[in-house]
Amino acid sequence: MNPSLLKDVTIIDTTINLPGPVAGGILASMGARVIKIEPPMGDPVSATPELYGAINDSKEIIKIDLKKPEGQEKAKQLIANADGILVGMRDRALKKLGLDYHSLTAINPRLVYCNVTGFPGDSNKAEHPGHDLTYLAHSGLLKTLFPDDGKIPTQLADMTGALYGALAVVSGLNYQKKNKTGISIEVNLYESPFLLGLVPRHDPKLASSLDGGIICYRVYETKDGKIALGALEQKFFDSLVTAIERPEWCGQQLRPAIPGDPIFEELKSIFKSRPTAEWLSIGATHDVPIEAVNDLSFKKGLNIPFRTQIE
Repeated sequence: MNPSLLKDVTIIDTTINLPGPVAGGILASMGARVIKIEPPMGDPVSATPELYGAINDSKEIIKIDLKKPEGQEKAKQLIANADGILVGMRDRALKKLGLDYHSLTAINPRLVYCNVTGFPGDSNKAEHPGHDLTYLAHSGLLKTLFPDDGKIPTQLADMTGALYGALAVVSGLNYQKKNKTGISIEVNLYESPFLLGLVPRHDPKLASSLDGGIICYRVYETKDGKIALGALEQKFFDSLVTAIERPEWCGQQLRPAIPGDPIFEELKSIFKSRPTAEWLSIGATHDVPIEAVNDLSFKKGLNIPFRTQIE
């Protein structure tokens, strides 16, 4: 990220674990001075040094006991001169520590206040405890998106909440500049994944163009692995079916991928009859968006810099 975007901006990050700290890390990568206030025992994520470092290395870390009056006073001295703050607690905890919006704007009226919380603050579950897993479970996304084996491949609510947290602060800074005053913004982990449209439709009658519900845009098995076909546009799909000698399928790219459909079943068989490398070659030769489904260790022949941040 361009480190001059938030030059001369100071953000106080009072959060722990993933969502708030990742949001703060994004702001730091944009050039903000991020001061992270941690409890005396540190952030629990520090037990995983690699992850903790990736999120927090670009911040200034200060250990303060916010449960003690002297700690609260020290924190407020920092907040009084800051442009924004990230918090991540339920309302009653924020009020108990003197970190609620009303208390902090009394000492800094220009403060951009972002609370990355769990459930919506105006809901009947606002004061319920939770984490990524429980927010996904209550929302229905856990059952919809992930298999029933008890394992979750990524912290979906945490990461989407982090992205919206960073966006909220940047938007708040723009509001602050225009209106010469602060603003309170809530980002909740319960709703954040929905804002990215992460709700697939499994009913074939409601098949979406982007969830694998049509034949031109889905993952297919090959002879030795899997490929992702992204031929949404007719020109790409027509190039593919011409290359595999099925020109009569031209214009059929939006056909639903319904089990038993003759074209869908034959297309699956064709993909499975050849190795992945051959399909990549066909894609390159005929200008069709086809890529191998790789694991994260795949790097050979990759001429694209592998970065964790956008330059």
